[in-house]
Amino acid sequence: MKSKNVLLISFFILCPLLKGFAQAWGYNNHRIAISSDGNSAPDYAYKWPMGDPDDWGANAAILATLAKLEMQDKLVHFSYNNFIDAPAGPDSENQNKISCDGAIMRWQFDASKFFDVTTQLEQAKTHLAQEMLKSTAEDPLYFIHAGLSEFVYQVVEEVVKMNGLEALSHVKLISHSGFNENEKRRTWHHTWNDIQTLCGHRIQYYKIKDQNACNLRDVLWCSGHDFSPWHWMQVHQDKSIQWLYTRLKAHEMGKADISDVGMLYWLLTGDENGSPEKFKSFLGKGIPYAKQNIAIEAGIRPSVKVYAVKLNKGEASPLFEVEDDTKGKKVGWRNRIYIQPNVTFQTIEGIGGAFNEIGGEALLSLPKKEQEVVMNNLFSKDKAGFTFCRTAIGASDFGIDAYSYSMTPNDFDMEHFSIDRDENYLLPYIKSALAVNPYLTLFASPWSPPAWMKESGKMVGLQKEGNRMKSDPKVQKAYAQYLVKYVQAYAKAGVKIDRICIQNENDADTKYPSCVFPAKEMVAFANKYMSRAFKKNKIKTKIYAGTFRASDQMDLMDFVQCKNRNGIDGIGIQYTETKIINDARTLVPNMKIIHTEGDCYNGKNAAEEAGNRLKEVASYINSGSTNFTYWNMILNETTKSGWDWPQNSLINIDLKNGTVQYNPDYNAMFIISKFIQPGDVRIASVNRSNAHPIITLKSPDGTIKILVQNTAKTDDVFELVIGEKSIKVNVPAQAIAAVILK
Repeated sequence: MKSKNVLLISFFILCPLLKGFAQAWGYNNHRIAISSDGNSAPDYAYKWPMGDPDDWGANAAILATLAKLEMQDKLVHFSYNNFIDAPAGPDSENQNKISCDGAIMRWQFDASKFFDVTTQLEQAKTHLAQEMLKSTAEDPLYFIHAGLSEFVYQVVEEVVKMNGLEALSHVKLISHSGFNENEKRRTWHHTWNDIQTLCGHRIQYYKIKDQNACNLRDVLWCSGHDFSPWHWMQVHQDKSIQWLYTRLKAHEMGKADISDVGMLYWLLTGDENGSPEKFKSFLGKGIPYAKQNIAIEAGIRPSVKVYAVKLNKGEASPLFEVEDDTKGKKVGWRNRIYIQPNVTFQTIEGIGGAFNEIGGEALLSLPKKEQEVVMNNLFSKDKAGFTFCRTAIGASDFGIDAYSYSMTPNDFDMEHFSIDRDENYLLPYIKSALAVNPYLTLFASPWSPPAWMKESGKMVGLQKEGNRMKSDPKVQKAYAQYLVKYVQAYAKAGVKIDRICIQNENDADTKYPSCVFPAKEMVAFANKYMSRAFKKNKIKTKIYAGTFRASDQMDLMDFVQCKNRNGIDGIGIQYTETKIINDARTLVPNMKIIHTEGDCYNGKNAAEEAGNRLKEVASYINSGSTNFTYWNMILNETTKSGWDWPQNSLINIDLKNGTVQYNPDYNAMFIISKFIQPGDVRIASVNRSNAHPIITLKSPDGTIKILVQNTAKTDDVFELVIGEKSIKVNVPAQAIAAVILK
């Protein structure tokens, strides 16, 4: 691409309506961050019975503006749907996502810079905070503020915690709306004045004139219900601008309103009096290098890449590219996969595994350099790229022995609360992952409350006194405070807990730490104690019920029958058949579901067990889960828990001789995680006779990804059918393949 300085100068000279204008507020090709609202789902708690549609077209227009000037690389962050605590809607109706994904496809933006706040709040906050922390006098961050203030407040709060006050002095925030600055959708939210108080008035601020003038047809960026000033888009020679018109028309109240683009237009031109006619001249003959036909939509054969892993033995780098060897070969009727990319379901949050104390001990037994190699293989984007993981609150069954953070009996005020034990192995293990992937999402769950809070006085089960938490309100209140302290202590240690599942396997009464916690009691605890304690202490960690399983009981069905689930944000499930999951989703259609633990088997780490892994992952993803969580990522050479129970793991590290063994499960999880990434959406597909495990996804940039397993002993040809087009690919014998269509 051309130099951006040359492009901007030449553009202003050649465009008659922009001639003489200059970039505003000292802007000179610096970094730009944008955050907007525009949530599609109604927010009844705010008494808002509809979506927020003005951003749907505006965000597409903002991205068109940057793409016109070839400034894709200057956009370092774009978050949308940033109404905090508002519900997420189905992806098929997520208009902001449709706009952003469409722009990414057409104008070659970096999809990793985009975040849907309703499903990626923590990732979005961390990413924007990191960009703010980079800010200096020579490299300021220009921030387009196109939503309410609560999201920005939480980001600035992160920056302040990371000692970034000086960096905030070089953040320049642009606004055009007093409503955005002062409105609070919840009483506990914050305003622009709160942000400035938090950062000591360091953020620089510039408010241009309000860009809404919907009663004036040809002035500024909103022409009310009259679309005629914008009809030039509909007939433009650039098909990507024709698409832009469809995003303008998406407004559910039939208004032509893209007012938020006025802030960016002012920054790049110095003109705060934009209009449809000026935008027409600005876009001119079209957007450089815009894709005029999106391959799948237009029926053009996309580029095809096939990658695979074998499952016979574990390898540190198992992925290989598969050669195209399909010419003249027939496709068996069971090998046809029919795909409809425009039918979308849940947005993926990630793939990963569990951090446990025994795994941390094994990892830390290695020399530092070898530890880094192992963690890079698990978490680097170039390797397995794990993005969504689990840890235990206190001892799990793969703790070295039973412990909690409150070992002093009757410590109701948590005066002796301490996570010191986790500093030995568990926290260094987690931090080494965050060093490779700082955007890792981490959730946690306890296996047992502290012993003194239970009827038996012991963390482990199988006690004659019973294996339940005491019903005393004083104890339950103390347990809620225990969980508050945990989140706070981990945050102070540099580890953010995104959500907590209240009780691991709430039906379990076992020889290792466990606690029977029926679903109805769990909901009551969340409503009466845990959610209130979190709100009082301004804890943003989400509260999930579970982890439920369907082994001897049907706790998930008990949960969906609970009428008041206000204190619960979602559910965690494991060892649950798809029938139960789909029944629950039928009863509660908008229920958020995460998967919490994969099949652990018996420590043999056999190829046959790895051969079942994609089928297992597909059963959860295809039933609506936003993730999949393998169990132990790392164990020592014994494969055993602190209670002498052998289980599988991705990697075994020998404590005595320091050897590192990669198991067949590692190969399976490597390819699954590498090609199922946060922000992907599941798309509709079917395989004739259900003969093969498959998962089909679409990335924000429009890339279609198909994970499929060939269980046969010979290489085989598969056919992908999309509309009237079909694509043949070769899949090696007894391998998991990822087919990538761009």
